[in-house]
Amino acid sequence: SDDDDSRTPPQVQENEVMELSLTSGRTSSQQPLTKPVIGPTGKTRNKVISVLLSLTNQLRRSSFTHTIECRSRARVPIINCSTRTGFEGDIAIGGHNGVDTSTYAQSQVNRFKSFAPIVLIMKTLMNQQGLDKPFTGGLGSYKLYVLVAYHIETHIANGGNDRPSEILISLLFRFGCVGSRRDRLTTDLVHLSNSGQMLSCDGGICDLTPIFRLPDCVEMFRECHERF
Repeated sequence: SDDDDSRTPPQVQENEVMELSLTSGRTSSQQPLTKPVIGPTGKTRNKVISVLLSLTNQLRRSSFTHTIECRSRARVPIINCSTRTGFEGDIAIGGHNGVDTSTYAQSQVNRFKSFAPIVLIMKTLMNQQGLDKPFTGGLGSYKLYVLVAYHIETHIANGGNDRPSEILISLLFRFGCVGSRRDRLTTDLVHLSNSGQMLSCDGGICDLTPIFRLPDCVEMFRECHERF
């Protein structure tokens, strides 16, 4: 059992994690996932940051921008920018091993009819609670996509239906840890993060360890489930 603390945990090499089964929620050491290298490094990173800082100074002089922040310490350095019209976006340079979130999201939209509406609802809820910004310890878009896809796939594998209302309630139940950790309908994200495990679905990987506000996310899932 994953929760049997009396057993000695298997040895895992650095940068490897235990892969979660998409049907049972148990772990398997046969195919360890390797954490992807994200963001520029070395001299390339210095050049990217230099260009972003220069662009930040130019944008600050623009009458169109409202707030500008260069996040040079992020794994993928970006400029977070909001305009006076209410639009907010991020600016990055090149790809530099960042994740192509739009391609993954589109593939999940093609797989599950519930994916798009559930993601929209979750993004709205997390934005209202200030839990949607990776830079402040929240859950970013890509990781949310993987969590939603993981849940839908697991829910269907357990006999559920791809119906938005059903998916929403069961997702809040799963990630809000409403049931016990041994319940196959529950996925304890905090426990997985603390043990260095990652969730994967359809080629997407969700590394939970950088999300230091993960307990707040879980609490939000739980409260939303109770209110529904």
